[in-house]
Amino acid sequence: APVAGHGPEDRNNAIKKSLGSVLVKLTGSREVLERKEAQKVLEIAPSLVQEFSFEMAPGADAAAGERRLAVRFAGEAVDAALRDAGIRVWGGKRPALLVWIATEDGGEPRLATPEEQPWIWEAVRDTCAERGLPLVVPLFDLEDRNGLRPGDLAGGYSEVVRMASARYAPEVILFGTLAAKGEQWSATWGLAQGDSETKWSTTGSSPQGVVADGGHWAADQIAGRFAPAVSGGPTSGVRIDVAGVEIVSDYGRLMDHLRSIDVVERVFVERLEGSRVWLALDVRGGEAVFRQVISLGGVLEEMDAASGDSGVEPGRSGEPNAGADSAALSYRLRP
Repeated sequence: APVAGHGPEDRNNAIKKSLGSVLVKLTGSREVLERKEAQKVLEIAPSLVQEFSFEMAPGADAAAGERRLAVRFAGEAVDAALRDAGIRVWGGKRPALLVWIATEDGGEPRLATPEEQPWIWEAVRDTCAERGLPLVVPLFDLEDRNGLRPGDLAGGYSEVVRMASARYAPEVILFGTLAAKGEQWSATWGLAQGDSETKWSTTGSSPQGVVADGGHWAADQIAGRFAPAVSGGPTSGVRIDVAGVEIVSDYGRLMDHLRSIDVVERVFVERLEGSRVWLALDVRGGEAVFRQVISLGGVLEEMDAASGDSGVEPGRSGEPNAGADSAALSYRLRP
């Protein structure tokens, strides 16, 4: 974090700012900093520091004395402080973000690649690192260029973008077009995940800032779908059945996956029959949240009606010896 001087007050302010960035990354939410629970944690930030050092900011003028404070916090101490404050951490798996960007500079739009527009990708990488999101950068090879034209991004043709992205098996896709308008820059964005799509725009005087703002907005949307509520909340029961559990290692992989999902509080095995397992879960946020996060990691895929029992809605199957009220979400364990 930038630091004005070497005195205790300047140092502690920089430490609080650094811890604030850590809280945003750990929870997935920028709004966490507005919560009184987080403010209490920030007040004790200096006591959570393991080590710190003063260093020159990258590209700074040494004569101007532009310095920053590099801080390393004690992980266990931070975790304990967050638990005591009742702030939930977004651990476990996070969705990988595939990014496509086109630029317009008065001529025809063109794909932004790391080789030709490194400053764009530096902003993308910095934003993803700040928000703790895994980034997938396209190869921009012949297959990519034949499958996706810059005009497809400029036109917001999301179906074309999804088709071109399929080779990367992305969990979330961010696509947009960056353009200069006089002394201002603007970008139009689309965020695609599953069957849902969100569009928005960002503007500013700096192209890097416009790209970063777009990335932060996307991270906010992703956290809203996948991250557990910062302050927790009630749990509700969700019942699932999983096919394709053939051997002991399959069962272990399934249980490890379920227990790695932040919103899943408890897992109970109800029944095993052949290669199929029925489970009852306590899920924070309920079924809607569970269906959003269960696909992360590529371990389970939801079965449609044709794959499960007939006479039930897609993605559900009836459990043996149970009534209609016991319908479970139905999945298959991927190899």
